[in-house]
Amino acid sequence: MNLEPTSYTILLVLMFLEALGLPVPSEVIMPLAGYFSSQGQYNLVGAILIGTLGAMIGSLFDYFIASRIGEPILLRYGKYIKLNQK
Repeated sequence: MNLEPTSYTILLVLMFLEALGLPVPSEVIMPLAGYFSSQGQYNLVGAILIGTLGAMIGSLFDYFIASRIGEPILLRYGKYIKLNQK
């Protein structure tokens, strides 16, 4: 029994969400993908590449958000938690 191509999409989305900081543990996702690979349901190299791609996209998304709105938010609301420009 082979998993459908949508299962690779699920792997990508779960790794993306994990990289965003949501409580989706990659420590559970990737070993499960390895297990499915050992059963012949995933291609091992494909699972590794898709998992890495999902984590990379999530990290880049985080970076983009932080670079666009991170500093203005810190400058505006940082005084409430004792942060300043220095």
